[in-house]
Amino acid sequence: MARVSRAPEERRMEFIATAAALFREKGFEKTSVEDIVKAAGVAKGTFYYYFASKEQVLEALIENLSKQSVELIGPIIVDEDLSAIEKFNRALTKLRNYIEENGKFVDALHGLSDEIYHYKSLAAFSMDLAPEMARIIEQGIHEGIFQCADPLELSETILLASNFLLDEVLFPAPPERKLTRLLVIQKLLESGLHVPPGTFDFFIPKRDCYEY
Repeated sequence: MARVSRAPEERRMEFIATAAALFREKGFEKTSVEDIVKAAGVAKGTFYYYFASKEQVLEALIENLSKQSVELIGPIIVDEDLSAIEKFNRALTKLRNYIEENGKFVDALHGLSDEIYHYKSLAAFSMDLAPEMARIIEQGIHEGIFQCADPLELSETILLASNFLLDEVLFPAPPERKLTRLLVIQKLLESGLHVPPGTFDFFIPKRDCYEY
């Protein structure tokens, strides 16, 4: 049977999707380039045309998931009918669910090098999302409800704290400790924006994700 010819970007994405499935199933350490090539049904040379190693595939996968998270909240960010607080509530609730669902591939990883990529994935999510959160803060400043001299830096701090401290793999904790961390992060954000305590409640998992 003739080999199917694919456009370069389509082939690259096929490698990423194939590798993602294998990483979930076997873990990163136990997945080889040979496994990815076999599952994709192509020659090894074709793989190396697109990627130098399986580590590079994982980095591309992390980058794609991070970009998708930004695209997910895009309609919320640009919605002119929503206040800054409404955008925070909707965007961060949606993101929390997205990261829990689509970040599970990292949970299947094992070993020291896997942990490094786990850190990398959380850092990528945090740094890519920070400018979007900063846009919401800037809107709140214009609305006169937030006060913040450094929106981007505050956004980076909140997202890094949330993604790392609340990660079940890197920092496991009983439910009551996790709730305490959530509340501290919420208070940190409220303090950083100079809003009254209780202004935000999106960190507390007491309701389902907004439909949008």
